[in-house]
Amino acid sequence: MFRIFMQKEEASGFRCLTGASWEIYSKEISTLSKMSKPFQFPFESHYLNVSGIRMHYIDEGDKKAPAIIFLHGVPTWSYTFRKIIPTCVKSGYRVVAPDLPGFGLSEKSIKKSVVTLSWLVNLVREFVGHVKLDQPVLYAHDWGAVIGLMLASQKDDPFSGLILSNGLLPVPGMKAPFQFRIWRLFARISPFLPVGRIVDYGTRRRLSPMERKGYEYPFHTTKEKMTIRLMPRLLPMGHQHPEFHRLKVAWSNLEQREKPLLTLFSDGDPITRGGEKVLQERIPGSSHQDHIILRGGHFLQEDVPEEISRKIIGFMKKHA
Repeated sequence: MFRIFMQKEEASGFRCLTGASWEIYSKEISTLSKMSKPFQFPFESHYLNVSGIRMHYIDEGDKKAPAIIFLHGVPTWSYTFRKIIPTCVKSGYRVVAPDLPGFGLSEKSIKKSVVTLSWLVNLVREFVGHVKLDQPVLYAHDWGAVIGLMLASQKDDPFSGLILSNGLLPVPGMKAPFQFRIWRLFARISPFLPVGRIVDYGTRRRLSPMERKGYEYPFHTTKEKMTIRLMPRLLPMGHQHPEFHRLKVAWSNLEQREKPLLTLFSDGDPITRGGEKVLQERIPGSSHQDHIILRGGHFLQEDVPEEISRKIIGFMKKHA
């Protein structure tokens, strides 16, 4: 049963700004990214304006090298890949990791009415075009896999390959797992969303206090966590959902997709357990791949970053 956390969220002056004040804000954040933080995040910050939304991202490694784009889930941000990115860069690859709108250091002053699955998919597609990634491999976790599969189902599929961890696009008619329904309810009605503790609960090992602070760092007020609360409701789990038709079209196309797909799922995630079989059985590109079940919780990038790094690099050597 999903544990209900009740922890007071502290208010802060840290907010996403709009207009002229954004230039000052972004310079301050860029400076902060180079300063010593109370957690590990040794990457330079970059910003792009994508359809009016200011998106933060990491861009490490040789710009001419084969690229990997890392796409996080809920309620995390690019910080969640901090233990994997350096290994990939040292192996000779370019790594780009954006923060989704409403997450991390990306803009959070977003109207609730515009946040939809299609909106997120379009923004990520536009982002990939802006940073000039030519057929990168996507490594995606949780909601990153949902968005990534929607993009991969389109005619202008921007990815040469997919590596998916503990995340998938629901199959039409699929029933939402009980644990997901509990999380969806919790995210909607709980007065508090202690991000660091939520991630800690979803790992096999316990996070350190500094690691929990790392996950909490961008979310200093309840208002800044609005998108976290919305995301579970964006999944088209039933035929009455406004994007259910798009889901059906996406799966129809994915079932014809021949580009390589690798699944790296864990043995300790009650929400996505068994999801790897759905992907392997329905998407042709998953054939003859070195799929593996790793020992870890939902946030397996915290439990087994070394194993994930090795599998990503092996996939890149084979397919990039």
